[in-house]
Parts: sequence; structure tokens; C-alpha cells
Amino acid sequence: MPRPRTPIGEHGAIHTNLTPAGTYYARTRYRFPDGVTRLVGKTGTTPAAARAALLQYVADVRERGAVHGTADPTLEQLGGEYVESAPEHRDTFERYVLPRVGKLTVTEFTPQRATRLLVAVTAQHGAAAGRATRTVAAGVMDHAIRRGYTAHNSVTDERTTRP
Repeated sequence: MPRPRTPIGEHGAIHTNLTPAGTYYARTRYRFPDGVTRLVGKTGTTPAAARAALLQYVADVRERGAVHGTADPTLEQLGGEYVESAPEHRDTFERYVLPRVGKLTVTEFTPQRATRLLVAVTAQHGAAAGRATRTVAAGVMDHAIRRGYTAHNSVTDERTTRP
């Protein structure tokens, strides 16, 4: 049975060697956001320094990358970023989205949960609030797509009913 793939944003075992120049070289295989695994390495004056430099490099690449293999932010975190760029949606986000689904991660916010959110808001607060909630929730998920956390928008998925 073949070895499982390294998840995107993760690295393999770190190996350290002494170079002819007297420094240490730490290397590992890292799976980049494009799905390609590449050998990466950094040097240091000691094995621990080389390893620390390599781990810092991997952390920087992961932070900059388009896809975060292990990071799965909550809607609260992404919504906070989203409303910074769309302040007119702050009230709707804080009033309807955040209390009901804010603690869910992007992958946990399925089309079924999106439908339940929209139906509940529409039933309790009316059709206008339901439409505003749909707009804001879709915007938060679009933001998640742009940041590389998911490939689809759970709110605009064809299975999601429109209030």
C-alpha cells in the first residue's frame, strides 16, 4: 500500500548535514499550495539554528500560501476580516451570522447549515433580514475562497434555498 500524500502546507522529516563550509544545512520536503512537493532547505551555524531557520521558512510559506492545509478558520475570524472591507455589512454579520454560526469553521459550514441559518433568520426576523444574512454569509464565504480556505461557497451552492 502506498504512503499517503503529505497534506498541502505540511512538511516531511527534517534532515541536517554539515556542509564543507562548516555550516549546517537543514532540508525537508514541503507540499506547496499548488500541490507540488519540493525540497526546501536553510542553513545555520548549528543544527538547531538550521532547523529553526527551516521551520521559520516553512511557517512563512504557509502563512503566505493560497491554501492552508491544516488551518481552518472560524466564520467569526473570516467575518471580522470581511467586514473590514465591507463595513456596511457589520451590523448584519454581528446580529444574525455571528451568534448562530460564528464558531463554525469554514469546512463545518455546509450548505445544509447555511440553509438552516437562512431559514431561521427569515422565520424570526423577516424576509429582508434573511436576504441580508444571505448576502453577508455569501460574502464571508467568498472571502474564504479568495483566501484559499475552501473551493466552494456553501451559501450560493445550488442546494441552498433562498429565503
